[in-house]
Amino acid sequence: NEQRSAGRIVEGFEEFFASRGLGPPPAPMAPPAVVFVDLSGFTRLTEERGDEVAVRFASTLQREADAVAKANDGRLVKLLGDGAMLRFPDADRGLDAALSVIRSLSVDGTIPAHAGVHAGPVIERDLDLFGRTVNLASRIAEAAGPGQVLVSEAVVEAVDRPEVRFERADAVMKGIPETVAVFRVLVD
Repeated sequence: NEQRSAGRIVEGFEEFFASRGLGPPPAPMAPPAVVFVDLSGFTRLTEERGDEVAVRFASTLQREADAVAKANDGRLVKLLGDGAMLRFPDADRGLDAALSVIRSLSVDGTIPAHAGVHAGPVIERDLDLFGRTVNLASRIAEAAGPGQVLVSEAVVEAVDRPEVRFERADAVMKGIPETVAVFRVLVD
């Protein structure tokens, strides 16, 4: 939080100096990325293996999501029972984090998870995130199958790495009135 505040102060000074012709305009910042990660089949898991096992898996998700967020300059915004919402400074780090957490949770196949990533403007209030970007990231995650990471077109346009490919996915977004292009992430 202190780092974010200091960053905003620096941005303010850069903008002030640029407006007076005393320095170059600040480089435009990439929009933040919002990542939702959910455990697949959590309700079934709870019914079949009991509450204690479900809590253990949810705790593992929290631990992994927090570690991946810190490693990618992001933060774990909140836990949602069998899911987590994370925020990253840009789409590239958001995608890396989503892939990492899905990989780490799926190592032995006992905790399949899925994720959705979208980048765009967000409203941050009381350490929570709000807005269309958040809603769309959540809906994209809901459309992903076990072990999948799905992303929006904004993420596809922002990420340019040869080891990452994107394949158009047929996905229906509940509660989103317009058609949204969604892509499955394939990593070489």
